[in-house]
Amino acid sequence: MYNFTFMMTEADYLEFNRQHILSDKSAQKITRIARAVLLICIGFFLLNYLFLQGDVPTGSIIFFIILGFGISFGFKPLMLLLVRLQIKSLKKQGKLPYNKNVQLQFDEENYTEIGDISETKIKYTTIEKVVEGRIAIYLYIGAIQATIVPYSVFETEEQKHNFLAFIRACCYYRQ
Repeated sequence: MYNFTFMMTEADYLEFNRQHILSDKSAQKITRIARAVLLICIGFFLLNYLFLQGDVPTGSIIFFIILGFGISFGFKPLMLLLVRLQIKSLKKQGKLPYNKNVQLQFDEENYTEIGDISETKIKYTTIEKVVEGRIAIYLYIGAIQATIVPYSVFETEEQKHNFLAFIRACCYYRQ
């Protein structure tokens, strides 16, 4: 049916994480909860300071307001930075969170992902959703686990559209 062989790059993996953090509903929910918890903690700290000291200096109030805005607007970039740092740490240990050399084999019932150190056979019925990102198609088989199919493996737009139609016909995901 379909066979693809490609080199997975760090940029591909980072883009998957960016796509997930910025677009996935479950990731957005977790981000909102984390922001709310951090802002509530700041509020409690500020109230605690007020009750213990009896007065809060204007500089402290401004600091906490800036900190609150920083958390509200800088949380997603912070998450992406943490992913980059985690990859850098794993790279130093020689344990990448992805296979560099990937071969994907798609047949009627399932697909097989063959990597440097692993081989995984996945039934189409386990695909939870299919996402078309900026540089790849992501076949989600879990909340944060997906098979990455880079657009570069397709020779034509028609081949990409045929592949997407094939995948969507084979699986029972909820969009």
